[in-house]
Amino acid sequence: MRSGDSVETEKKGSAIQKLCFTIWVITTHWWLCGGLAYGLRANEQQGKRMTVMQSGGRFSGKNRLIPALLVWPFALVTLLFLVRPAVAQTFTFTELYPFNSSGDLSDGGWPEAGVARDADGNLYGTTFFGGTGTGCDIYFGGCGTVFKVDPSGAETVLHSFGGGPDGSNPTARVILDASGNLYGTTAFGGAHGYGTIFKVDGSTGAETILHSFVSGADGANPNASLVADAAGNFYGTTRYGGEGCNRRGCGTVFELSATGQETVLYRFGDVPDGASPLDGVALDSSGTIYGTTWLGGTYSLGTVFSLDSSGNEKVLHSFAGGSDGANPLAAPVLDQAGNLYGATSAAGTFYFGTLYMIDTTDNESVLYSFTGGTDGAYPYAHLLVDATGNLFGTASQGGCCGQGSIFEFSNGVLTALYGFSPAPNGTNADGQIPMGGLIMDSAGNLYGTATLAGSYGWGSVFKLQLGGQSLEGQSKDASALESDNELSARFIPAAVSVPTTSAVALSNTPNLDPICNPTISAPVEVATSHQRYVAGTKAQPPLTDSFDWPDGQLSALKTDSGYMFFSIDAGLHKRQLWHGKMVGNNNSGSVVRTIGTLDNPLGSAPPVDVVIDPNPDPKVNPHNCDPTKYPHHFCYTYIGGGPVYQVPQGQVGAGTWLLVYHAEYNDPAYFLLGLAVSSDKGLHWTDIGEIIRFNMPFGYHGQPAPGAIGDPPLVVSPDSKYFYVYFLDWLKSGANTTASIARAPIAEVLQDAFAGSVHFAAPFKKYYQGKWDQPGIGGASTDLIPDAHYGGGNNVAYDTYLHRYLMLNSDSQNYSYAESVNGLEWTNTIFLGMLGYVPDIAGYAGPIGTGDDPAILGKEFYLYYTQFRGPWPGAQSVKRFTISCQ
Repeated sequence: MRSGDSVETEKKGSAIQKLCFTIWVITTHWWLCGGLAYGLRANEQQGKRMTVMQSGGRFSGKNRLIPALLVWPFALVTLLFLVRPAVAQTFTFTELYPFNSSGDLSDGGWPEAGVARDADGNLYGTTFFGGTGTGCDIYFGGCGTVFKVDPSGAETVLHSFGGGPDGSNPTARVILDASGNLYGTTAFGGAHGYGTIFKVDGSTGAETILHSFVSGADGANPNASLVADAAGNFYGTTRYGGEGCNRRGCGTVFELSATGQETVLYRFGDVPDGASPLDGVALDSSGTIYGTTWLGGTYSLGTVFSLDSSGNEKVLHSFAGGSDGANPLAAPVLDQAGNLYGATSAAGTFYFGTLYMIDTTDNESVLYSFTGGTDGAYPYAHLLVDATGNLFGTASQGGCCGQGSIFEFSNGVLTALYGFSPAPNGTNADGQIPMGGLIMDSAGNLYGTATLAGSYGWGSVFKLQLGGQSLEGQSKDASALESDNELSARFIPAAVSVPTTSAVALSNTPNLDPICNPTISAPVEVATSHQRYVAGTKAQPPLTDSFDWPDGQLSALKTDSGYMFFSIDAGLHKRQLWHGKMVGNNNSGSVVRTIGTLDNPLGSAPPVDVVIDPNPDPKVNPHNCDPTKYPHHFCYTYIGGGPVYQVPQGQVGAGTWLLVYHAEYNDPAYFLLGLAVSSDKGLHWTDIGEIIRFNMPFGYHGQPAPGAIGDPPLVVSPDSKYFYVYFLDWLKSGANTTASIARAPIAEVLQDAFAGSVHFAAPFKKYYQGKWDQPGIGGASTDLIPDAHYGGGNNVAYDTYLHRYLMLNSDSQNYSYAESVNGLEWTNTIFLGMLGYVPDIAGYAGPIGTGDDPAILGKEFYLYYTQFRGPWPGAQSVKRFTISCQ
């Protein structure tokens, strides 16, 4: 039976950047920003240690008067009608310590988890980056730290992780024993490279590795902190290892005895029991373990489970998406009566996550659906429950300014206690993107971390004082909460790609029901960050910048030489002499060709990394030029492409290749699509001109585009007469569409591209109000899915098993799909799962089939994506998961 041991769980967080400008600087792709709008907060105070006063606003858990599609530009106006009058109380926020105060990250950076607190008021935690270690694969100014912040705000690095046998990159918070020793996990490193369990002496900083994970049956990559029982045994989870899930393993629950013996208590199997636990566990007085899985379960959208002392697992709830929520990242917490409380990171009525309860009879109830407004969005961390049942937590986004919030939920009402401020230059006085959970001292003050920003740009430790009186009956006798074992899990604040308004929609759209009923496997890594680095050292021509691959969706052709994969290297390609010829274009972007397998797309051969050369006739496209030699805004500042179409035999240009590239201007950001051709298997590419520009014209001093246009493939129409191209359009009204479409006759495209002395792109026509009569360059377009719940990417492929087109979308966090019979009328976007979380955003979804033509999908197919990990271009990797239609 569940007891009120109040063994809390905490969650770790992960972050990349939340501000649109910063995301663009890091990734070069504005689609990661989606339709986010950012508010401004009046407080512009500066300084290392700042106190900011802010009053709280209330939201009713029963009366959430907001449209299902939140219109971001009007969010502040809308929320005036949502926020009840603030309680007569102010909350004092204090930045206790801003990371990178040292200026060289030796003090740590990017705290992804919350903190622990001892009886003297010292705070302890971990950072994912920083410190003085250098031997880790995921490195950015160090391999992570264990730190202490004393009551005066002075920070001490107790231990700097060094990689290798020492472990690296902790993503979970630490727990304390009675002697002041700290215990925790690292997600990577160790003797075998799959993470560790460690102990750090709180006085001397001496570290002891208690266990190095081996992968396989033993488990791999613990993303969660530990929980201890009264006998001194530790419990936790690993994200991978065990069995199933494409040989990577679906994750485990483990025990480390007081004598140091590790035992795997349970190995997940995906469906129906769950996969990829990203947080730790909670314990009740009988020894029953409770936790969550991010994926798997009946609907592949995550579970809440229990595990008894005999190792019998029970799925208490499988999340179904929609209003029920999806993808819980944090473990549940127990109240005194034995009820479980937690948060889902995605779905819900408004698609921004939920708070849920599972009672002692295993019935689940949704307590609250986040609106994405000042109440918050995407709650990743575990909740804190006090002695009277009030819940406290953080949301990684939303709040007053879109950068995250701290909230309380009590008696059916959610109160926004604090909203984190903007950081237009990467710094602010409070931090951004709180990914970890909260702890409370005996006076009712809350403590936590913000992963990003802060006074020096690398996150912060904070305190929130709730005004010296109890809030909604909050217990002040919270000393037990300080010593509770909390846990961690990690995440991305996706840039939401909900359109700002609906454009002109299809009229008389039929009611089309989806038929795939998909399940998805746990993601597996197919190109590690180290493989990326090694490949970049071998690339031809030699690189003049870092190997920023893949900066677009991955696509493939199956040839006699094996699979050839294509994507973009976003690095700068300077002009240089190579083999007697000048190569490069002094610009960002390229086309990268690798030869490998579906399990290893990088392969072992040197990548071919070439720019798209200007057309020999400059009149075809004068803007593909050297930006160092022409006035600002005349030349593109980025041009690259990925999805390749091989011309079939019997047609003009048979055997040659055609791709859609996307090009960019910056300051302000603006995007467009064009075509390029190759007659030598991707050793050279030639620009043949633009085919699509936004409906909104480019302005030298105008507003930046609200989202990127995409990296679409050429899709053959149902009658095989046309090439379709899908894209996000920015309309003159200021709105952006979820998915627009343009077409051109295949025969004309191939004739103009490959016949004659001058090769150029045939004109495409946009679809608008039932007709194909708008020019691809600047014409208006109809939104094919005007009420889309999710979007981003618009990567379309035909599925021969379903006899339908599938549109695979990712908004850097949420993955979704839609179905169409004819390529025009689509189902609404259907949630697949949450595969990214700050800073581990997951972008550039590329569907690849397993048959003779990778561009054609079947009953099962792969979806490849770029897993961001820290600042771009940092230790990014390529992952994939399997989608199976039932």
